[in-house]
Amino acid sequence: MKRMSPEEAVKNLGIRSGKLCPCPQDMKNCVCSDHKDSFAIEPFEGDSRDTWDKLIRLVSGISGYKLETQKDDYAHFSFTSGIMKFVDDIEFRLENKGSKILIHCRSASRLGYWDIGANRKRINKIFGLLKTT
Repeated sequence: MKRMSPEEAVKNLGIRSGKLCPCPQDMKNCVCSDHKDSFAIEPFEGDSRDTWDKLIRLVSGISGYKLETQKDDYAHFSFTSGIMKFVDDIEFRLENKGSKILIHCRSASRLGYWDIGANRKRINKIFGLLKTT
């Protein structure tokens, strides 16, 4: 069982060939909407660029999240858990699809092998909040 160090984890951040980096195949602590594999999660579909701006404001306002990088079509947040102080990386990528947009995501733990589904739950919660605001 391979464990990724925090230094290795940050090497997997950003956009490569127009997509977020894939999740490491031998780890179970990551989800990504840009790659259709066992770590896949659905992207968020929105109506306009306003949805992207709303996402950035929403996540920035949640306790434990810190905006690390923001560009026109990319945002990287770190999340620090309350008790154990584990740090996870959450990335979003904006894709224009005609009159709609897709917000792709990647959420990955920096440390460990398995996250008990925490990253999937995190993205589902964020997208659920975005849908209702």
